[in-house]
Order: sequence, then structure tokens, then C-alpha cells
Amino acid sequence: MNEGESQDRNMEGRKGRGWTERPTPIPRYLSLKNAAAWVGVSDRTIKRWIAAGLPMYQERPRSKILIRPEDIESFLPKRQAPRPDLNAMVNELMTEIEGKTKS
Repeated sequence: MNEGESQDRNMEGRKGRGWTERPTPIPRYLSLKNAAAWVGVSDRTIKRWIAAGLPMYQERPRSKILIRPEDIESFLPKRQAPRPDLNAMVNELMTEIEGKTKS
């Protein structure tokens, strides 16, 4: 038996005894690029959000920008437009169409 097989055996034995794979924890700080990827927007959008008030942390003026995920989560609801009521829009449109068909 080679070394790789013995390691696999050890892992198999642990799985049945409370061994669980832990999910990756949310990092305390994200770089500008990682923050953009985490939210699904571009780097430029994150820079615009910073200009609009998203808190960011920077040791020196030209050093790496760091952003906390919690700050992004609390900032986003302020930026998002209210969602339109699609059912009301469809009902209004259907009523309008039915009114034109009856005429």
C-alpha cells in the first residue's frame, strides 16, 4: 500500500465519526477585485460605490483597498431601486388589451 492510499483510508474513517467538511468562511476583508467578484459587478462599479459612500479601508493612500463584506451588504439596499410589482403591471396591461378588444 502506498502513502496516498493510507491517507485516503484515514479520511474515510474520519467521515463516519463526525468528520465534516467545513464551508469556506466569509473573509473579514475583500480586495477590490474580490469584492467585485463576490457581488457580481465590475471593479469600476465598486469604485463608484466607494465614491458614493461604501466604507473601505486603506493603510496608505496608494496601498491596497480592502472592503468588508458586511459593509457591502448594508450598502446595497440603499442603492437598489424598489422592485416593480410585475403582477400589477401585467394585470393593468391585460385590462387595457381587453378594453380595446371589446371596442
